Amino acid sequence: MSSISIAGVWTMNPSDGWIPVSSFERTDPFGITMEIRYSDDLVRDEVFVDMLVQVVNPRDDIDDAQWWRYESGNPYFISTRDHTWTNVPVVGTDVGYFWSWKSYDDAFTNVGASAGGGVFAVRGQVTVRGTDLFDMTQPFAFNYTLRSPWLSSRTS
Repeated sequence: MSSISIAGVWTMNPSDGWIPVSSFERTDPFGITMEIRYSDDLVRDEVFVDMLVQVVNPRDDIDDAQWWRYESGNPYFISTRDHTWTNVPVVGTDVGYFWSWKSYDDAFTNVGASAGGGVFAVRGQVTVRGTDLFDMTQPFAFNYTLRSPWLSSRTS
């Protein structure tokens, strides 16, 4: 029987995507890992999947740093930053997929209010094309901290 499951999704430093990292500053390297397990028949049948990872702003409050983007010159509010990967071949039974950016700031280019610090989450989903198979994760929380250069050099 065919099966698919997301073993986990987490934020990471792109230097080693297999190690979860839960705290970032704006210039830190930033990435997302999603580990998916497939049954042998899906590998053998050479199926394809569509994946989505989302960085979630759990605050989702208009008055408290809700995110926004501009489209055709007009702002619209968003509560997630979505990254998709479509028509990906299944090449093994336990596979890691990695999304990475030079810095946290780069991952949120063109997203208004994303520079506000706080606790956020990342979650993922996968769908096997041409089938009813899918899976979705629970959110993985991470902290984004705003730090001024003078704060990091202060002593107690």
